[in-house]
Amino acid sequence: MLIFSLICLLFTKGQSQGVIALTTLGGQTQIYNQLDSALFHASDGDYIYLHGGVFNISNPIKKRIKLIGTGHYPDSTIYTDRSIIQGNVILGAGASNALIEGLYVTGDIHFTPAERTDHVVIRRCNFNNLAIGNFWGRNDTARIYQPYIIHNVIRGNIDFPEAYGFIVQGNIIAGAARVCIYHGGFMENNIFLSVGNLATLNDLRNITFKNNIFMNTLSLGYQAYASYGYDGTGGTFGCTFLNNIFVGKDSTINILPMASVNLNNKFQVNANNLFTSQNGTLFDYTANYQITANSPAKNAGNDGTDAGIFGSANPYKEGGVPVNPHISFKNIAPSTLPNGHIQIQIKVSAQDR
Repeated sequence: MLIFSLICLLFTKGQSQGVIALTTLGGQTQIYNQLDSALFHASDGDYIYLHGGVFNISNPIKKRIKLIGTGHYPDSTIYTDRSIIQGNVILGAGASNALIEGLYVTGDIHFTPAERTDHVVIRRCNFNNLAIGNFWGRNDTARIYQPYIIHNVIRGNIDFPEAYGFIVQGNIIAGAARVCIYHGGFMENNIFLSVGNLATLNDLRNITFKNNIFMNTLSLGYQAYASYGYDGTGGTFGCTFLNNIFVGKDSTINILPMASVNLNNKFQVNANNLFTSQNGTLFDYTANYQITANSPAKNAGNDGTDAGIFGSANPYKEGGVPVNPHISFKNIAPSTLPNGHIQIQIKVSAQDR
């Protein structure tokens, strides 16, 4: 992967289609310039590394591959550009144990309805909506089992009606969490920003919410309110709320009807006292979502760490840097020396997670 990173530096920054390396489990590497071609030639277990650039995926991903980009934070991709997927990323049967990491997706990430996958990981990406199945599939043999959604920026909503045993951890979520009415999961250490006129929690059952920060409690969600029921009853209920932070009005009137367990939550928190630097309820790359020393979220998690994305034993990674070696500095001379050599200075940092 390090050699691939160095090769990428020789390509023109900002090109519309970047460089793609397909690396097999046996250590063989082939370079492509079309993501569709790399995916077509990939086998289960292979790694596909994207340099900065804009890429398109024409078909659903149905292989157990690791698709890893350069990241999506502007200050962490100065020397590589972001890896941008134009349109949607769709995952289908065969993608069990796949990893999607370090991408900026202009559209959504979808799991194909009624096609079973297990243990798909989506990590350190920025995308619009997340749709795990559809609203009506009830066949337990064709659900999406234990998807792990961690440390992403989600610009829209999360719908997970076919998710079974999901974990949504350490994400910054601009929209609502909607429609999980048959099987539960875990939502922990997330920051929910603003959802406009939607209910933040809409038709959710049997879910454990812990160590989250809810910035918008104006329409948090009620039992049989702000949602439509599917089995004769509506709304969000039967959930566990542990050590969450709720900004704004007294959310107990919202939480109590939804909760089977309601412990150690903090209500009516002042948003100005939460983060190191953050204004409003829109995601901003320049904001600092670290918890301040006197924040109500400090050490407020059920494990003694902070509520929000920098808590837990696996906190949010600064800059969203993916797991592959990171190019943090480069200086390439504009011309060769008289002997034909070219001066190149490069700093590449290994990543431990």
